[in-house]
Amino acid sequence: MTLAATHAALPATPAAPPRLLLLDDAQEQAEFTRQVPLPDGTPRALSQFALTGLHCAACAGIIETALGGVNGVLGARVSAGASRAEVRWDPARTRLSALLR
Repeated sequence: MTLAATHAALPATPAAPPRLLLLDDAQEQAEFTRQVPLPDGTPRALSQFALTGLHCAACAGIIETALGGVNGVLGARVSAGASRAEVRWDPARTRLSALLR
């Protein structure tokens, strides 16, 4: 199953602003998301983001906790020093717009 086909089956994310909904497009995601399927072929995604305004490890922990609370997020690492986030997620259970919202 492709990422685009998976997203078609998910319910809309009504609270996401239109600019975030653009990120649900596979072509838009290509610059910062890799598809890393499990050995059985189950789709998984790994997205990496640059963060702005991140000043301390406490902020990084808050962001990790928030991402971990999103249904479909399998893991999140946020580095205050590098101002980066890495999120492993299940495209069958969530959309990228939901993570960033």
